Amino acid sequence: MKYIPIIKMKHREISKASYIKTFLSNENILPFLELRYDFNKKDKNKNINDFINYTNITKFFLGIPHKPEIVGKGAKLDSNDFLTLANKNTESYYEKTIGLFANELCIPVFYVYSDDDVNKAPDFIKFGHDKNRKIGILTTPNLSKKLKTCGLNKEDFIFLDLNSESIKSQTPNLKELFSNFECKIILLRENRTRNTYNSSIELDKNAPLFNDLSTEITNDSPLFVKNNIYGFGDYCGFKNDVSIGDIPIDSSEFYPAVALYQRSTANPYFLGIKSIKKKEDNGFDNLREFVLKRINIIDPENKTNILDFLTKEKTRDYAAWNVITQWYYIAVMSIHDSWKD
Repeated sequence: MKYIPIIKMKHREISKASYIKTFLSNENILPFLELRYDFNKKDKNKNINDFINYTNITKFFLGIPHKPEIVGKGAKLDSNDFLTLANKNTESYYEKTIGLFANELCIPVFYVYSDDDVNKAPDFIKFGHDKNRKIGILTTPNLSKKLKTCGLNKEDFIFLDLNSESIKSQTPNLKELFSNFECKIILLRENRTRNTYNSSIELDKNAPLFNDLSTEITNDSPLFVKNNIYGFGDYCGFKNDVSIGDIPIDSSEFYPAVALYQRSTANPYFLGIKSIKKKEDNGFDNLREFVLKRINIIDPENKTNILDFLTKEKTRDYAAWNVITQWYYIAVMSIHDSWKD
């Protein structure tokens, strides 16, 4: 059983990648990188090669975000933004995704979230097979039914985006998927509650944990899924928006907060840690102090490398803490890898 953390290739995720080098070397962890910058971008820490160099990974999935609710919101189609240009239409998305084959280490992934994508998927698969490359298709349970004649073989991968659905609720779709495909099947879950704000994080209290897919993958699951799927993946962190209400408010009202994944007990949860000082009153420094105290309790041997991150890196903005939640999640999944067998 493989665990596939989905990591967005943003500037901060790339620049701080060395702190998860140990965990990405776990033979049971195969990262899925979501490209945010063009291959040709030479800016430091805005090129996927920097991430590869920091982590020494030699195999990974690589895709360009194409899920409608994730990309394109408010984007200007005439901008030079890589994701905007890639998602202008199905043809432009196809062309950008074909460009992923330039990286010899990756397994390129084509996202299928519309009928137009379904129609283009066979071209992508044929292109990959002609190049003797493994490929992946990421799609939804319903659209997967339309892909059974698209040409996937046993060396390929199909990612099934369960969104917020449970494995149990998707049993009929999984049965059909298992009968229609001989390729390797990977289940995906958005495990982070959307619109989760700092107001929902309290000091030393559990923060919301939304559908931890790993707890559903057992021999008691429908179809004994451990024996039928190659692995599972998620976005490896706590989705914490930088605001307190439904509408972003003045930063003076922002109390920095973070939620760290805990898996040492039978019921995984996120430990909430929140500054008692506002952002403008050195709230990020206060948050760092609180986290350092708790790391000495929950990770006294620094197995997660977060202590190194906290002592060596600047943590005075939200982006750094967002990376900490992701890296801590991946580390804990690696250390408590009850899902691997």
